[in-house]
Amino acid sequence: MKKIHFEVSMKKLIILFMLISISAAAFAVKFDPYWFKSRTIIGCFTTEAIPNIDGKLEYTIQDGVVHTGISSFDAIAREFDIVDIKQAHPYVKVPEWNDKGVYLQNIYRLYLKSDDRIDETVLALSKNKFMNFAELETINRQKFVPDDPMLAQQYAHPLMQSFDTWDYVTGSHDVVVAITDSGVKWNHPDLAGNVWINPAESPGMSINWEAGTINGGDGQDAGEGGNKIDDLVGWDFKENDNNPIQNYSPNDHGTHVAGCAAAVGNNGIGVVGAAPSVSILSCKGSPSNMPSSGVEFAYDQVKYAGEIGADIINASWGGPGSGAYPNSIVNYVTNLGAVVVAAAGNENTEHNASYQDYPADCENALNVAATNTVDMKASFSDYGSPIDISAPGDNILSTIIGGNGYASYGGTSMASPIVAGVAALVKSLHPDMSSADVRYRLMMTADPIDDMNPNYTGMMGTGRVNSFTATMYDKIPNIVMSNHSIAEEEGDGDGIPNPGETLTLDVQLENKMTGLGILWSD
Repeated sequence: MKKIHFEVSMKKLIILFMLISISAAAFAVKFDPYWFKSRTIIGCFTTEAIPNIDGKLEYTIQDGVVHTGISSFDAIAREFDIVDIKQAHPYVKVPEWNDKGVYLQNIYRLYLKSDDRIDETVLALSKNKFMNFAELETINRQKFVPDDPMLAQQYAHPLMQSFDTWDYVTGSHDVVVAITDSGVKWNHPDLAGNVWINPAESPGMSINWEAGTINGGDGQDAGEGGNKIDDLVGWDFKENDNNPIQNYSPNDHGTHVAGCAAAVGNNGIGVVGAAPSVSILSCKGSPSNMPSSGVEFAYDQVKYAGEIGADIINASWGGPGSGAYPNSIVNYVTNLGAVVVAAAGNENTEHNASYQDYPADCENALNVAATNTVDMKASFSDYGSPIDISAPGDNILSTIIGGNGYASYGGTSMASPIVAGVAALVKSLHPDMSSADVRYRLMMTADPIDDMNPNYTGMMGTGRVNSFTATMYDKIPNIVMSNHSIAEEEGDGDGIPNPGETLTLDVQLENKMTGLGILWSD
């Protein structure tokens, strides 16, 4: 928290309050290579520094830094290694035009040797009397909303602020979400672009995307982890082979789950997943020729996914038990760095000391309940104090095997991969973040929904997942004035600001995002 002390006269007090809301955000502007050009500062020289109408500044390069003959500027250039300078607008149609002394032709790009002290350089230049302003140069990015034609039917995205998130991050292809399930039709047009390709196995192997087949291989484990042979896109644990594709439409659960997490975005077809640019690792535990609601070798799949390097492991399945084995597997892959996200269950049952469902109730798994279009508990969803977080899970449109390739399903099976996708976005921005910190971050940035669920207060986790706050709370400041006080320094002592009195104004500013007591961003 920052405390700011001002001494002001009464007639300036109202203006000061107005300026606080404007200037507070500026306090937290820091260099971020996603949003600002590297080694570049935009600065405008005063007419005292550049007295000619063409805005031409005479300068040389001395000892590797800019030298202009303006002593105070040159001192900054030497201290912060300003190595070059270029006029931003050599031609201005109306050179006489200016905005309170700011002439376009006097604006220059200043190039630094490195980004190490770029924020300090901006501050130093801003204080220099020969500069009207100095600031980082923004990289203006398109406001991204995917063109997927079924996007309007995906109510989860506006609820979770996915569109705001995607303006900043759609996910890194280096981040891997494992779908441990019935298998995935990985050559589905809305999934194929995000299929994980094992770099250790790819030499000498090929994929027939139309047929969904994998060719080549040396018949040996490449030693990258997972202990499977020629596992180019994942593993079929049911058939014990290297093609986890599921083409049997009654067993399309895994395909639907995969689309919820990471259906390709902005490709002109179908739907978009919560993390539309991350990679999908497919694991198959259901037969290819007969209906099955079971997922066999489920914990083998989780273990494999963790060992092969998956960042997020989704488990849209579960069952009862003592929990010792599930906890052992979940703890193991957590130690490897994976985040396990699991569906709470669809029995409309309270999780407590008498009823557990694993892996959702594992200590280190993120236990996900389901909500509907208005943030109320989905009628089928389990609930209880062990629930960590909720997500949309009722009537969720995603990818399937049959028909036109898309259908709406409901279940905590759909809520879980949506959370997994958001976790993948967090991991994309923070690749070194621990699995525990990713889980905590999602929980602490969720939107509270207890008011919508008075009969389930404290039983739907910390709230409904919010993609934007989860990914961006430490990237975009939310400056609020948390407190202020006024004291008379010179006046009649009645504690009331009156004309002609001198006052002390103390203002406390905080950088907050929903659900987090985050103070001032670094």
